[in-house]
Amino acid sequence: ASLRSKKVTYQVCPMVEETKDAEAGEEVEAEADEANAALAALQASLEASEKEAEEEMKQIDEEAAAEAPAAAAEDFAWPDETAEAAEEAAGGEAEAAEAEEEKEAEEEKDEEEAKPAAAGKGKKGKGKGKGRGAEEKEWVPVTKLGRLVKAGKIDSMEDIYLHSLPIKEYEIVDQFYPPGNLKDEVMKIHPVQKMTSAGQRNRFVCYVLVGDQAGHIGLGSKCAKEVATAIRGGIIAAKMSLIPVRRGYWGNKIGMPHTVPMKVHGKCGSVRVRLVPAPRGSGIVGSPVLKKMMQFAGVSDCFSCTTGHTRTKGNFMKATFEALRVTYAYLTPDLWKPTHFVKPPFQEHTDFLAQTKAGATY
Repeated sequence: ASLRSKKVTYQVCPMVEETKDAEAGEEVEAEADEANAALAALQASLEASEKEAEEEMKQIDEEAAAEAPAAAAEDFAWPDETAEAAEEAAGGEAEAAEAEEEKEAEEEKDEEEAKPAAAGKGKKGKGKGKGRGAEEKEWVPVTKLGRLVKAGKIDSMEDIYLHSLPIKEYEIVDQFYPPGNLKDEVMKIHPVQKMTSAGQRNRFVCYVLVGDQAGHIGLGSKCAKEVATAIRGGIIAAKMSLIPVRRGYWGNKIGMPHTVPMKVHGKCGSVRVRLVPAPRGSGIVGSPVLKKMMQFAGVSDCFSCTTGHTRTKGNFMKATFEALRVTYAYLTPDLWKPTHFVKPPFQEHTDFLAQTKAGATY
């Protein structure tokens, strides 16, 4: 029985394999037919799209061929008229530009005529016009000294120093020094704060030095909310505090004066500055700030001795300034000659001051 079963299984297995092979072949043929059908459909769609594209190109070519003669005829028929139109347009633009220039010229004339009436103010005389704040106005003196200086009754700054007249207008100094002769330099700018109920209030302090390098020096300071305003105020204060500096010799009186005439001393706060005469060629022995001040004063040789908190530039410059001021306070033997008194300018020019009046009163 076992042998028979083996024979049966041996005979059945080849038949099953043959049926499987037949089914697989049929499936492959079906797939191939489907692929061929898809390819045929794609080819048909491509041919249809190519035909449509060819038809569209033909239509475009026909339309272009129909429009070309009309455009050529227009270009050929109206060349003169287009040129004339362009010329007319250019002429119109030129006329418009000329009209605008004439209007601007008339407006400028009107503004110039209105300036004297407005006295440097903007429209309707209210405040400064835009960009006109920097215009230089004619100086109208308000003090007796200013009126005498502007009228040419006083020849030099020495006449003012001789009678110890206070300078209350910086234009007095500008009157004696042409632009560029009086040099100025900002020595230090530092912020300061004040605590108020609304918070901190920040301002800037500016120290300015002016001098002609020929025996005159001035130091001024100003505190303002803006740096530019502080610098401007510092220059004005320095000009009004201009003082003469006496210069002398270290040994024999040969050549021009080159150093301080004697030992002088100045102080401000905790700073003490002592200036000592030096031989010719020694230079200025001191800090950079002191060197700058000596150069502005016209002193080329000088020894210095300082004590205190000299890092505080403001006090250090003020102490040096006081030391230079003292140079005219010592009565040296060459000044022991009899003094010839002269009339002060206000007494000498009394009639002139009585005739003229100050430009403004406060």
